Amino acid sequence: MKKYLMVSMVTLWAWAGCFASSPQRPDISTIEKNLLELLNKERTARYLTPLRFSPDLRTVAIEHSKDMASQQILTHLSSSGKSYLDRLVEAGLFFIEIGENVAVSDTFDAAFIHQGFMDSPEHRDNILNPQYDTVGISVVYSEDREYFVTQDFSQALNALGTEEAEITIKNEINKIRENNALPPISFHNIADVEHPQ
Repeated sequence: MKKYLMVSMVTLWAWAGCFASSPQRPDISTIEKNLLELLNKERTARYLTPLRFSPDLRTVAIEHSKDMASQQILTHLSSSGKSYLDRLVEAGLFFIEIGENVAVSDTFDAAFIHQGFMDSPEHRDNILNPQYDTVGISVVYSEDREYFVTQDFSQALNALGTEEAEITIKNEINKIRENNALPPISFHNIADVEHPQ
């Protein structure tokens, strides 16, 4: 039985032994779970923090996998021309750094799909990027019996509340002043200025 995996525009070929009967195809969530376990195994083997699964990133990833499957094309752009960055912004997600791996395979074997990513330097770099802390993984089975895979990575940026944001900004301003040998600034609330005690 011949298996193939296309990672971006690179085609990788592998041979597997013939089966007396076809193995039972696992459900999609099992393939996704196995892909997550494999990439985190790679990270922990190199003393990198495992990636947290993000339901929000998975939603973005699954829409892209569905889009690729409907077009029968491997691409980082959606059918409407949107990039991964565009799709994240549209979903209202906050991030510092992002990356995306896409593949199409005729096998559901997660180990085979994962190895294809690891054999490609750019995709391997995404899997092992120490800055990333979250990932969303989706697999879509198409009518042509192919599996379209998307791995969406990010270094998440959590939105701050108003008070926390103000404190962070004040601290950053005074850090810049300190680095330039300037005295710190004292900040006052508007209410304190309007109604001094």
